[in-house]
Amino acid sequence: LKMALQKHIQGVFDRRGSSNTLNVRFKQVSNYWIGDTNNHIFTVSAKAVEDVWGVKPLLVREGGTYGGISAFLEETLGAPALHLPLGQASDNAHLPNERIRVHNLLQGKKVLGRLIAILGQENTSPLRTPSRGALDAQGASPPAPMQL
Repeated sequence: LKMALQKHIQGVFDRRGSSNTLNVRFKQVSNYWIGDTNNHIFTVSAKAVEDVWGVKPLLVREGGTYGGISAFLEETLGAPALHLPLGQASDNAHLPNERIRVHNLLQGKKVLGRLIAILGQENTSPLRTPSRGALDAQGASPPAPMQL
């Protein structure tokens, strides 16, 4: 992908016939992240959104400041990551005149409260994945339960 992007940029620059030079350097590359919408944390989060807003959320998989961080956290911690937005696409996140409606912020607070309530009522941990069990505070799997 890097090479295709670099070739495209160079081609566009060359077609301009400029006497300037262009040097494309990539300072950082990271993995992309696509959350598993069938994961338990996604389904309970969608329920929390629906409970508060009264409509099912549209899972667009858009946004997040830096997807590479989410991929890194999932790989390192062995736990699912989730982007739970509070704003709207029109909020100009991280741009001039960034904003968030007070109503959205308050609804987001309710969504987070509802999510915590739902998880608190369950007997399972949202940190469970098929490959690893729940993690303790130090990131280690707990010991197996004792057989009586």
